Amino acid sequence: MLPEIELDQQSFEEILEDAKNQIARVYPRWTNYNEADPGITFLELFSWLKEMQQYHLDQIGEKNERKFLKLLGIVPQSVQPAEALLHISNVEKDRILQNREQFFADTIPFETTQTEQLIQARPMLLRTRCGKVQQELNLFGMEQGAEFRFLPFGTEPCVGNEFLIGFDSPLPAHHSFKLYFRIFNDYQVQRNAITDEDKFYPLARLRWEYWTFFGWKQANVVADGSHQFLQNGFVELELKEPMLQDEQGVFWLRVVLEQSWYEVPTLITGIYTNMLQVVQCNTLADHQDFVVDGSPRVSVSLQHRLCDDVKFFQKQQGGYKRIPSEKITKLPQQNGMLLAELELDEEVTQIRTLYQNGRYAADLKVAVGNGFPKQSYQVNIENILGDRLQVMVEEPDGAWYCWQQVMDFDASLPESRHYCFEESSGRLLFGDGEHGMAPTGAIYLVQAVTSEGIDGNVKQHQISKGLVDLPKTRMTNYWVATGGKQAESLQECFLRARVCLRRSQRAVTYQDYEQQVKKAAGLMIQNCRCVPSAKLNGAENHREENTVNIVVQPFSNGKREKLNEAYRQNLYALLDRCRLMGTKVRVLSPEYVGISIFAEIRIRPYYHNADRMIQETVQEFFNTAKWVFGDPVQYSTLYGVIDRLECVLSVDSLAIDAKGANINRNRSGDVLLPPNGLVYLNSVQYNLFDGE
Repeated sequence: MLPEIELDQQSFEEILEDAKNQIARVYPRWTNYNEADPGITFLELFSWLKEMQQYHLDQIGEKNERKFLKLLGIVPQSVQPAEALLHISNVEKDRILQNREQFFADTIPFETTQTEQLIQARPMLLRTRCGKVQQELNLFGMEQGAEFRFLPFGTEPCVGNEFLIGFDSPLPAHHSFKLYFRIFNDYQVQRNAITDEDKFYPLARLRWEYWTFFGWKQANVVADGSHQFLQNGFVELELKEPMLQDEQGVFWLRVVLEQSWYEVPTLITGIYTNMLQVVQCNTLADHQDFVVDGSPRVSVSLQHRLCDDVKFFQKQQGGYKRIPSEKITKLPQQNGMLLAELELDEEVTQIRTLYQNGRYAADLKVAVGNGFPKQSYQVNIENILGDRLQVMVEEPDGAWYCWQQVMDFDASLPESRHYCFEESSGRLLFGDGEHGMAPTGAIYLVQAVTSEGIDGNVKQHQISKGLVDLPKTRMTNYWVATGGKQAESLQECFLRARVCLRRSQRAVTYQDYEQQVKKAAGLMIQNCRCVPSAKLNGAENHREENTVNIVVQPFSNGKREKLNEAYRQNLYALLDRCRLMGTKVRVLSPEYVGISIFAEIRIRPYYHNADRMIQETVQEFFNTAKWVFGDPVQYSTLYGVIDRLECVLSVDSLAIDAKGANINRNRSGDVLLPPNGLVYLNSVQYNLFDGE
C-alpha cells in the first residue's frame, strides 16, 4: 500500500517559533522578539500565509476526486428513473400507442419507451399436452392480475410436449405484439438473472405456432425476454396470416418443445397481454434520425407523443439545415399516427425530427453563445437527467450542429464541439477555445428528460390514468415501481469504487473461479468446487499443467442430475472470458455415491417418535446440497450424530455400504470419495430396541 503523505504537519505557532529561532543565525543584531516589533509582525504574517498554503496543499478538492475516479473508470451515477410494469385491460379494439405516451400515478408521470401495440385479445384457456396426458386451466373467470401455477410442459419436460394458449379473439397479423410471462423462481437455489449483455446458451428450444385456415403456421419470434420461460419477460411475436378459431370459438397459440435441458420444470404464474414497460420520466424534448436513400421526396412516420410540435432537418456537410414548412405535408393515418411527406435537397442521406413540448420552448433555448471562452449557462429545468441531455447549436452559417457531452475538457481539441453538464447545479459548461470549442449562436436542448428519482418508486396500483383516450379500459401496476435513485454523491461513488475494486472480474485463484461459476447467467448452481489435477483419478489428460478443474452441481430439486450440454456451453463461455491466457479449464460433473446404512439402536423409554427423529437427522446429515465435494463418510461422525440425539440410549452397531465409481476405504472402514464425489442416501434400515 502507498504511504499516506501529510503536507500540513506544522501549526501556526510551530512555524512562527521556527522562524524566530533562525533570527540569531541570519541577523544576530536583532534582539527584540516582542510582538510589538514590526519585524515580528511580518514573521507572523508570513507564518500565517505558510500555514494556509500547507492546509490547502493537503486538501483534495472535488475536481481532483473526480479525476481520480475517472482514472478508475468510474463516474458518479446521475439520477436513475424508476421502472414499472403497467397493465391495460378491457381493450375494445387493437390500436397503437405512441412513443413516450404518458401515464400518471397521481401527478408523477410515467412514459412508454417505444411504440406499443394494444390488442383486444386476452388469454382465456391454457392447455398442456404431454404425450397422451392433457391438462387444462380456465382463466376466463379469474380476476385480472391474479396469479396461478401452470406447468406448460408438464412435470417432466420432454421433446414434443405442447403448451397451448387460447384467446377470446384473434391476435393481430402483420404487426408484432407482446405477451408478458411471469415465471416461478422461488426455489431453494434461485436462477441467476439473464441480461441483454450476457451471452446465454438457451436451455430449451421452442417453436411458436398459431392456428390458421391452413392448419398450424409457425410464428416469427421477434424477441424473447423470458429466454424460453426461464425468467419474467416479454415474448414479442409476429403472425404472417390471420388466425382461425376452433369449434368453441377459441383462437390458439401453440408452443412446441423441440429441445429441453431444463434442470427443473418451468412453472408459469401469469400471462398478460397489453403489459407495458414504463419509465418514470417526463420528456420535454426528443429527436429521431431517419436514414434516406437520396430520394427527393420521402415519407416519415411521426410516432411520438410530441409530434404536434415537430421540426424537420436534413443533414448537409456535418450540420443540419431546417426544412421549410412549404416542403412539408402532414397526413393523418388510420392508426392515429401522422405521416409527414418531405421534399429534400439533392444527396441528403439523413433526416432528423426534433420534438418539443411547446410549454417549455423558452427553457429549451438555453442561451445564445457569444464565442468567448469558458461560457457557462444555467438550465432553467429542474430534475433534468444529465445522461439523457443532448445539445445542438444553431451557428452563424444557419446550420444546426450536434455537440457531445464529456466529463471534462482534458482530451478536447480546439475544434471539438464538447460541453459538460453539472447535474448538481444545472449548468452547461463550454471549452476555452483550446480545449473545446466556444459556441457562437443559439444553444438548444434537443433531448431533455426530467425524473423524480427515488420518489418515482410508487407502490402497486398507483398508476391509474393516462393522457391517451382509452375508453372503458382499466390500467394499473400490479407490482411496485423499482430502480429510482437520487444522484450519487462523490462519497457514495468512492464507496462503490471500493466495492468494484474488490469484486473479481478475472479468475486467478480457485476462489475466483468458484465465484464466477456461482453467478453464471441463467443457471441454478447448487454447489461448485475447484479440484487440483493431482487429486483426480483416471486419464493422464486431467493432469496437464496449468489446468483448472471445477466440479459443478446443478440444482435439480432433489434429483441427482449431471451437467447437460447447455450448462457446459454456458460455463465454458463464461470461464473463457475471465480465465488467464494459457490457462485451461475443465468443467466436471459430480460423481454421485449412494450410501446404504444398517444400524441397531437402543432408544430411551417414552420416546414414541424416536424413529422419525433418527430418520430426519440421518437424511439431513447426507443432504447433498450441504455436502462438500470429496468429503469422506466417517463412521465416527455418523455415529456421533445419531448418538447425540436425546431419544438414543446407545448405538449398538452401525454399518455403511457405498455404491459408486472410484470409491476407497481406509483402515477404519470410512468411505473415501473421489474429489468430485457427492453422497446421497440410497437406503436405510434401522432396528430399534427399547433401552433398559
